Amino acid sequence: MTLTTLIAFVTGLIAGAALTYLIGIRRDKTSTEALRNPSKYKRADPEVARTLDKHDRDLAATDPRWVEGEEGEFATFTYADRDGVVTERRVSNWRSLGAYIEGVCLNRQEERTFRKDRITGWSVQSQSEVQA
Repeated sequence: MTLTTLIAFVTGLIAGAALTYLIGIRRDKTSTEALRNPSKYKRADPEVARTLDKHDRDLAATDPRWVEGEEGEFATFTYADRDGVVTERRVSNWRSLGAYIEGVCLNRQEERTFRKDRITGWSVQSQSEVQA
């Protein structure tokens, strides 16, 4: 083995070790980012998506905007579905059940269930406010 071959071999080993280390760091950073911004990563890996979905639902169930079993006449909010499509929703006769809001969606004219972790801009109105 010549000196040049030995140097090339050692350089390759060092480069391979460095690359493996950097890939490991990048993977850890992605996992942390996925917990901070799960919607960006939900489609990547079904197992990660299930874990993040459960984590999101657990957090949503303890969200101070809703009390378990709470009910109301009307509510409006912005909702992002699982594909990221954002719509404005109006719901009547709603109730809070765990990580979900159930009620009659006035947009769709049917009973619907909404995940709390996908709701923003939550606003509750009484019937007199809606009629005004």
